[in-house]
Amino acid sequence: MFKKRLYLVYVPVPTKEFGENLIHLLLAKRMIACANLLSPHTAYYMWDQELKKEEEFLVLLKTTKKHLKSIEEEILKIHPYDCPCILSIKVKKSNVVFRNWVNQEVSILTEQKDTKNE
Repeated sequence: MFKKRLYLVYVPVPTKEFGENLIHLLLAKRMIACANLLSPHTAYYMWDQELKKEEEFLVLLKTTKKHLKSIEEEILKIHPYDCPCILSIKVKKSNVVFRNWVNQEVSILTEQKDTKNE
């Protein structure tokens, strides 16, 4: 059915609540088919020449290439970090049933817009 490649978008977030809100926003806009909010982990990084250690949550978003730019724009609008990490990773291989489902889910908004314009 669908042959569009899937992408996994990796986004660390400061709190579980922020992660849930981000996921709900992107699902409501049909930019993603689904997401995972992973347990807290420890992030280490340098910021303003200081070693930082923070608890974060990780959001993994499943989508297609068509939505990557819009997803990034939405994240940048609301993410509280000065320099949020947003990594889009092309999925090399996925099972056909899942790929078709993701493509179908993120295509619904496009189809709805097309019918409104007719």
